[in-house]
Amino acid sequence: MDTPSSSSSRASNFELLRILAMLLILILHANFLTFRFPTQEAIHTRPLLALGQVWSEALAIVGVNVFILISGYFSIKARVKGIVSLLFQALFYTFGVYCTLVLLGVEPFGKSELIGSLMPLNRKAEWFLPTYLGLMLFSPLLNAFAQRTDERGLRHYLLLFFIIEFLLGFMNDQLEVKDGYSLFSFAGIYLVGRYLKLYPEHFSSWRGRNFFLSYLGLTLAQSLALIVYAYVTKESIMGSPLTYKFLRYVSPINIAASILLFLAFSRLSLRSTIINWVSSSTLAVYLIHCNPHLIGRYTGFIKGLNEQYPTATFIVLVIGFILAVFAGSILIDKLRQLLWKRVISPLYDAGACLWKRVGLPSIQFPEPKD
Repeated sequence: MDTPSSSSSRASNFELLRILAMLLILILHANFLTFRFPTQEAIHTRPLLALGQVWSEALAIVGVNVFILISGYFSIKARVKGIVSLLFQALFYTFGVYCTLVLLGVEPFGKSELIGSLMPLNRKAEWFLPTYLGLMLFSPLLNAFAQRTDERGLRHYLLLFFIIEFLLGFMNDQLEVKDGYSLFSFAGIYLVGRYLKLYPEHFSSWRGRNFFLSYLGLTLAQSLALIVYAYVTKESIMGSPLTYKFLRYVSPINIAASILLFLAFSRLSLRSTIINWVSSSTLAVYLIHCNPHLIGRYTGFIKGLNEQYPTATFIVLVIGFILAVFAGSILIDKLRQLLWKRVISPLYDAGACLWKRVGLPSIQFPEPKD
């Protein structure tokens, strides 16, 4: 994913990681959102297939946390124009998707639906965008805290933060972390990204391959433990609150896996205009396929494939479908970027200039320093 507030410095290794993070989110929704966890019958009759389903969930669940780590690593440069750009991008897809479906005759026209499409930050429709906007607004405070705290102080604060989140959020649901779907959780992950940027020397002794293998091993060990537990106790994964929580964003294992994958890509040295070109539109992939009018069709199409084809063919077709959704969304977003560059951005600049000329106050966010 990419946002208007991200750093202008575009290292292709992290841009490639953005692309991977979005592909992981597509896989996550193609797996867990579509089929949930494997049933007890599947675990006992097809344990390897069930393990593969859970492991793919564990591998993919890190996508959102990785994106927030990248945002923290480069630090969000909060600007009014960046916020306007993000809101325009959200509006472009909520309004555009609804109007397109109505014109194609797929959705009936409704006044309330039309009004709803003009409200892209509707929390009931989707959670990520309003939460990320909140992170943007709070980022100057988080940046200032990370800058003014020494390494030891920031490390101890992060340790305390995640202990509290584990005890009161992960274990007991006494914090408003909502399994990681919250500004509270985003703030902690963001600060980890800042720490990794400001103090990289603490992780310099490991090679990228070791980080990546640790990511694979940790997620596999967690998945295997969940399958073995469900097999022995005959208790469904969904039926056990604790095991279910281990495959949520707030899980300490998944946070650790996110960091390991991030550090693996941090070791790459890569420069590519194509990767950067694709990466600049990855947020569109999320906004399109998670649109409330499309997400049900996304999961429904995958369910249909599962009912029509054997497992091996189904997996190949799903991979092709995911890649098609990804590529189509990227191409659509290039039109949105052109509209922003040629029309909306100049209108904003003209309005901002007029605002200053009449002497009205403007909002200035402090710039983070790396």
